[in-house]
Amino acid sequence: MINTRKPVKAGVCTGELPFFSYLADILKAIHTINVIKLLKGMNRQVIKSHKVFTTHNSIREVTYLAIKGSKK
Repeated sequence: MINTRKPVKAGVCTGELPFFSYLADILKAIHTINVIKLLKGMNRQVIKSHKVFTTHNSIREVTYLAIKGSKK
């Protein structure tokens, strides 16, 4: 793993906030988590709006169609 952060010297103002200088891997993980949360919320909304499903397969189909429709 490569350290992409610049070292911050004590008492020197570089104009960058060290709080926001994350590693590239951490930023990638944060963005991945945000996408997962978005899909999870969309899945809940779709399932909540239909109320009744006959089989587990119908839930998969509705979820698939919702994800496919959100890509447009």
